[in-house]
Amino acid sequence: MFVSMLRDPDSPDIQDPDFPPPTIQHPQQPDLDFMLTDDAIASAIKAIPSDSASGPDGIPAIVLKNCAKELLSPLRIIWEESFDRGTVPKYYKDTIITPLYKKGDRARAVNYRPVALTSHVIKVFERVIRGSMVDFIEKNQLLCDNQHGFRAGRSCLTQLLSHVDDIVQGLTKNADTDAIYLDFAKAFDKVDHKLLLKKLRRLGFHEKLVQWIESFLTGREQRVVLDGVSSVAAIVLSGVPQGTVLGPLLFILFINDMKLCVTGSIIRFFADDTRILRHIYSLADTKVLQEDLLSVVQWAKRNNMALHEDKFELLVHRHRHNNSLSNYPFAILDQTYQVSDGNMLYPAEAVKDLGVIVSSDLSWTPHVSMIAERARKVAAWVLSAFKTRNKLTMMTLYKSLIRSHLEYCCPLWSSSKNADIQQLEGV
Repeated sequence: MFVSMLRDPDSPDIQDPDFPPPTIQHPQQPDLDFMLTDDAIASAIKAIPSDSASGPDGIPAIVLKNCAKELLSPLRIIWEESFDRGTVPKYYKDTIITPLYKKGDRARAVNYRPVALTSHVIKVFERVIRGSMVDFIEKNQLLCDNQHGFRAGRSCLTQLLSHVDDIVQGLTKNADTDAIYLDFAKAFDKVDHKLLLKKLRRLGFHEKLVQWIESFLTGREQRVVLDGVSSVAAIVLSGVPQGTVLGPLLFILFINDMKLCVTGSIIRFFADDTRILRHIYSLADTKVLQEDLLSVVQWAKRNNMALHEDKFELLVHRHRHNNSLSNYPFAILDQTYQVSDGNMLYPAEAVKDLGVIVSSDLSWTPHVSMIAERARKVAAWVLSAFKTRNKLTMMTLYKSLIRSHLEYCCPLWSSSKNADIQQLEGV
């Protein structure tokens, strides 16, 4: 089931990356000595959560953490040899998939989310490699500034604040704003390995590092383990390895050149969550946004990615004084956009964006109602599941399980309406 999500690496639509090579002012060092130090290994071990589940090798995280001092030299020897040869031992590339139930019929595999478990031993070196790659990326400003996923100092909140600020800027200029929310199908599992390696070379990463990453990506196998029973191992043909440290970084590097195909609109990312928008002053602006939408669809085909075009969503934020597009018959036709398969996008009243309900009129009442209802349900469960009414226990449960719902991204949606405040306080 989970292997069926992978992409065919021999798809005829694939095209080599054609973005211009960036100007590299700070080349990456080819020597591993500068980064694989005892301090770097110790720091990487310390970053592993103590309660992390063991990978296929069965080595618990707590063993690495408690024996870190004794393991520094052996780990350094293993990964120095691995990096010099440009190969990753197959033993460290195996993955265990644990199905996590989401919702619906428990007998259907599509209602489970795959949780990948990999070896903690290789994660130590991955953290060292990732630190070197991030340093190279930031020094040379290789990543799109509008990418907020998996980057230090950025989060869902910074993405949402930037997106809503784009909308408000249009409204203050007496412009409407049309925002299209895209939906990638299993984006992390669809990454084409050959294309990713070509992009890494084009971005200026050292060949020695690219060769190691090629070995890291290829020849991987995964098997599903449920209730102690293991499936037959399946070969992984595409995708960045989930459950790894390098996977998220490799993914945002893979989709980074998508920004170049959007020339007349604003594009913002949080990992694969992508939205494009444009301030609308006339019909010409809607045509520009339509062209950018089709360009993104073509980019996905060239890069062997899959889009759920029937799940795209459109929000039309209308300025109350801008009547240029709404004072003539059939104006609704100019509030729609077409995707490649002929499906039409029609304006929605609200869209759920990174867990926050954004409405077309930028009212936060729908979101406040949703989180208040969710918090009440959790509060009712806590009161029914726990007999104790000890103050410390109740406050701990409230802060961790209930208040967390009420405070998520609250700098964005913090409401001044009395009705909204009463809903929140009522919890």
